[in-house]
Amino acid sequence: MKLKIDLHVHTNHSDGTGSIKEVLITAYKKGLNGVAITDHETTNGFFEAKDYAKKLNLIVIPGFELKTDAGHILALGVKWNPWGERRAIYEEAIEWLRGECGISIIAHPATKIHGINRWIEKKPDAIEAINSNYPSKFMLKRGLKMALKVNVPLTAGSDAHQPECVGNAYTIIDAEGDNVEEILEALRVGRVEIAGRLSSIKSRISTAFKQILYYDGI
Repeated sequence: MKLKIDLHVHTNHSDGTGSIKEVLITAYKKGLNGVAITDHETTNGFFEAKDYAKKLNLIVIPGFELKTDAGHILALGVKWNPWGERRAIYEEAIEWLRGECGISIIAHPATKIHGINRWIEKKPDAIEAINSNYPSKFMLKRGLKMALKVNVPLTAGSDAHQPECVGNAYTIIDAEGDNVEEILEALRVGRVEIAGRLSSIKSRISTAFKQILYYDGI
């Protein structure tokens, strides 16, 4: 079965503006089958989302966005973050996720171009080829070009920091079923397609300013 899932979504559990309810309602209205809640350094959003998502028949994948010394990783399929607010060593993060049977996805690769050699040497499970929050089409194209060089499955995510941006990019996952384990396995073996576009200029500028205030770079 093919499932449309936005694999990169933020809420007010980190630097997003939308509540869990607002994010899930938007996903439902846009025809998504599910989302991955990937707040910075925390999985708290997943625990709030899982019950409400059932009412909307939506899949919620647990995870978080982890800062490493070679860029950010979307850590999917895990429900805790052993690093807390600390920056992880990239290679250690990849190994930890493998040990936890999670999925590692390089987020917005065009923002961390010096990390590509390490990504090629120690491959993640996937890399984000489309990110709706890139500041320009040039960055979007650069990110896709870098993603292809790493030679792992490609994903797409909105990187939504406002609820209205949820679903602006998504990954079509051809999974055996609709439970999280089957979805993660389909991701791992590359049964995916990608789709999406940039979010509005207003939302991208707003997010950039929030990240400067909230977080030490992207």
